[in-house]
Amino acid sequence: GAFHRWGPGHRLWGTESGLPRASRNRRPWTRAMQQASGKVELKPWSKTVESWNAGGSDYFVMHMSDGSDTILRPTAQVSLEDLNMLAGTDACLTGAFVEPKPYTPLSPMEQYPVDYDGGPIARGGGFEVFGLSCDG
Repeated sequence: GAFHRWGPGHRLWGTESGLPRASRNRRPWTRAMQQASGKVELKPWSKTVESWNAGGSDYFVMHMSDGSDTILRPTAQVSLEDLNMLAGTDACLTGAFVEPKPYTPLSPMEQYPVDYDGGPIARGGGFEVFGLSCDG
């Protein structure tokens, strides 16, 4: 059968930004080092906007104390294996919130969630983790 992009019924899940409430971060996007604390969860890939933003494979989310969720992004300093050790635990991490970047489809047959204008939703936002503690 033909491939179809995620249509209007899948794109926004009741939000204005194209990111589900759980993925939107109320903090300003910045490259300044910050601390994030909450419970770390390993989530499997799924056909959701949150999973799309995470990159299309299993990913880690931190359930923040303010009720929001933030995708955790590995770095050269903190690997996926390091994050996996924290899954299911409360943690305090050092890093930087990063803004999602526009996505350009690689093929006209590719599936992706769309924004109000019918273009692909940006991806790659979250919290880049540079340290596994909040100790100065």
